[in-house]
Amino acid sequence: VAKKVNRKKDVDLYISIGYGRITVDDVLPHIVPHETLEKHSQTEAETESEESLLKRFIRNAKRKTLKKNSVIVSNQEDVLVRFAKCCSPLPGDTIVGCITRGRGVTIHTANCPKALDMDPERRVDVRWNRDHGQKPQFHHAKIRVLTLDEPGILANMSQMMTQNGVNISTVNIRTTKDKKAICEFDVEVRNTEQLQKVMSGLESQKGVIAVGRKRS
Repeated sequence: VAKKVNRKKDVDLYISIGYGRITVDDVLPHIVPHETLEKHSQTEAETESEESLLKRFIRNAKRKTLKKNSVIVSNQEDVLVRFAKCCSPLPGDTIVGCITRGRGVTIHTANCPKALDMDPERRVDVRWNRDHGQKPQFHHAKIRVLTLDEPGILANMSQMMTQNGVNISTVNIRTTKDKKAICEFDVEVRNTEQLQKVMSGLESQKGVIAVGRKRS
């Protein structure tokens, strides 16, 4: 079967199916008798009546999540969504969605390299739901700060973030040979507006050289 669909090895076939480059419909004719496929197609047509991939996905994957209502997928609120770790999208970012089999819709920022490389057939319209009426939801973001390697700077930065209602999940610090420190904060924020406010506050701290939003 792998050779018939122009793949050298069976593992190449599995990978291609997993990434959606080859569909199950491309493979089945080489495995299942034509009569069986034809009978199945007729039954499926009667029950599903030309449902689109997105409609079938929403029907099968529709369930509540911890992120309920924060993102609307093609005008549906209760679709299983996850936020890509490669770009960590926040409310306020322009976003795109990608259907991932078994994992719902993955949300990327529109300029994420992985989003730009995604199969257009798996792309789905998504938008932030700003009217869900629930308590503010927090999202993870990463901030990279270059500072002088001096006592008290970390304490001042932490205090400033706490005063702005930002929780620090983790922090990693390493020093350089030229007496500087690179601090990477994993924080919980509500949206890009709050993140930008915190980053501006960090930039104003004594001893801070540069601040930026880090992408994984």
